[in-house]
Amino acid sequence: MKGKPLIIAIHDFHMPGSMTWSRNGLSDYLYGRRVRRVKDSKVENTIIVEQIKEHSWHGKTIPSGFFYQPETENISAVMFSNAATITKFNRMGKLADLGSKEVKMIREGYLFDPNPNAFDPIHFAVDVDSPEYEESWSDSLIMFHNPNAIIPVNPYCFDDISHTWFDEEKQEFLGKHQPYDVIHSVTFTIISTGVKHLEEREIK
Repeated sequence: MKGKPLIIAIHDFHMPGSMTWSRNGLSDYLYGRRVRRVKDSKVENTIIVEQIKEHSWHGKTIPSGFFYQPETENISAVMFSNAATITKFNRMGKLADLGSKEVKMIREGYLFDPNPNAFDPIHFAVDVDSPEYEESWSDSLIMFHNPNAIIPVNPYCFDDISHTWFDEEKQEFLGKHQPYDVIHSVTFTIISTGVKHLEEREIK
């Protein structure tokens, strides 16, 4: 492995709710920066990048900015996903025609907005059985690049996922994002036979 990029892969499997926020939280920790929208007397919405010095939870405090800690220059990047779950496999099975027609899945969540001036994601809700629905195994994968890495990662080696950098000079986040990439989502599964049997029991 000498001379090769070292990438740490992380997934959040904590339920309920954690996977909704961990993508942003991980970025905050890795770079020690947070993008915020603040109200300004002159401008309705002002976007700022603020520095985060530490993270505290239940009496424990750790320094923020993992990529700026000693010896972390040996870590080239951190790759993250919050979508390698059972529902992901269920949806992919549906798309491969392996699912039951009695199982209905509705996916709801937020998409990355490719508009460079956008701050908020795009809300979506879609039936997985819809002919327009598409999903790949690489969806929702994002790589956070270490700006201080001794051996950087070439993003074109992973051209089907999203990438993020932090530019120290400009003090802003840059990226190569997949258009309309799913930031986070929830899949509601409905089994029609279960509903039918329940109705029959209620009638009897």
